[in-house]
Amino acid sequence: MVSFWKWNHNLVRDLKKLGLWDNLKDEIFATQGDIQDIDGIPQNIKDVYKTSFQLSPYAFIEVAARAQKWVDQAISRNMYLETRDIDEYVKIYSEAWKRGLKTTYYLHVKPRHQSEQTTVSVDKIAEQKVRTNSKVRGFGFAKINK
Repeated sequence: MVSFWKWNHNLVRDLKKLGLWDNLKDEIFATQGDIQDIDGIPQNIKDVYKTSFQLSPYAFIEVAARAQKWVDQAISRNMYLETRDIDEYVKIYSEAWKRGLKTTYYLHVKPRHQSEQTTVSVDKIAEQKVRTNSKVRGFGFAKINK
């Protein structure tokens, strides 16, 4: 559970400043750090803290293309896509080629399913999903009847 927050200490700091961290941390853990659909987090925080999958692949291409002309060999830039549409892949990679990128390295496609975090109690995540009526993911899909 700690590893995610080691590298995203800015989000934790900003939510603590607003007095939101203690109330929302379990929900943030359950969504694996994706805060976009969490009620109670202000839009200005959501606008800053997006996952790589939520950023436009064209923005990655733009940054790499601007720097590429100053690099002797090639910039290796990973691509992160939520879509599984092959036609969209062709458009994205064609744009990278047109912009002069020599390589894009790995393509990461958002998984259709997410596994439960082993450092968090499955019951705790299942309870959180029932309480927040969140989208079912992974194997912790059963409702807890109490």
